Amino acid sequence: WATLSEKRIHELLYLHQDPQRAAQNLVESALTANTQDNASALVIQIDAIPAQRFNDLVAESRHLPVPEKLKAGQMIDDFMIDSVLYESRNSLLYLVKQAHSEQRFVLKTLQPIFAEDKEIHAHLLAEEWLAKRVTAHYFPQVLPRNHTQRNWLYYVMSWHSGETLAQKLNRGAFLSSADCVSYAIRLVKAVAVLHRLNILHRD
Repeated sequence: WATLSEKRIHELLYLHQDPQRAAQNLVESALTANTQDNASALVIQIDAIPAQRFNDLVAESRHLPVPEKLKAGQMIDDFMIDSVLYESRNSLLYLVKQAHSEQRFVLKTLQPIFAEDKEIHAHLLAEEWLAKRVTAHYFPQVLPRNHTQRNWLYYVMSWHSGETLAQKLNRGAFLSSADCVSYAIRLVKAVAVLHRLNILHRD
């Protein structure tokens, strides 16, 4: 990646149908270009992708009920509730621990008052559907779970410890001009990732 341009890598990939030959050609080209580092390449050929569409997800999940508000220690499928992370008018976010792995995740579901609101249910499923497409490191990753693995309406994503900008400022942290520019650049790059996927975040 440091020696061959993205355009050149694409050109070399298109030359070969066989992934092994394509990988060898990438390595040889990097070495010929006098790379100063070790060179290795992994080429993966994708033969097919799942045919499931958003409408399929809604159809599979429409029977799932919204859980009552959960407390620490309660279980929802194979997740134990640790605490409430955030509560909005529409949704609840819980810090949870998966029973078999002990790994922490964030579980997002709806407020119980929306138990019968199928439109809000579809919005949550659409959010999960879109979040699965976003694999950049700026965003949490959705844990793949099909409709047979959950008995309630929710989705689960990776947990990343830290603090919000408001929490940082409230504890008296000082942000220099360079800090502010750095945060702004990362935020713009994150939004750009969404835009490249034709996703608009309406907040």
